[in-house]
Amino acid sequence: TIGPPEFHRAMQMFGCDLTLEESKALFRKYDGDDSGTISIDEYLRGIRGAISKTRRNLVNRIYATMDADGSGELTVDDVKLRYDASNNPDVLSGKCTEEEVLTEFMQTFEGDGGEKGDGIITRGEWMDYYTGVSSNID
Repeated sequence: TIGPPEFHRAMQMFGCDLTLEESKALFRKYDGDDSGTISIDEYLRGIRGAISKTRRNLVNRIYATMDADGSGELTVDDVKLRYDASNNPDVLSGKCTEEEVLTEFMQTFEGDGGEKGDGIITRGEWMDYYTGVSSNID
């Protein structure tokens, strides 16, 4: 993570001719959790842009399909009903168990800003993950 002084120096090093006030305003834009620091994930969220409306609708429809019990949250039980981990190449080769593959799947969505390790994928965590993926596709 970096704080405002480091952020301002980095902007200067990259040739951004920002005043101190402009740098502080930009810093606040990236500091999504108002912690006074910017993590790499906050910075990447700030620069990657928004997901397209079409892709957002598709991602929301997939989330709703994965949410087997309609609770508005994805648990490992929801995922087990929609994703057959026994066919994962790592399970088939004996490298991992089905449980390990499911755990890794769940953890994929609990990046910075998520409730790390709580075993629940919120719609926000789901959307945040696919917004990041989308920025590499669009």
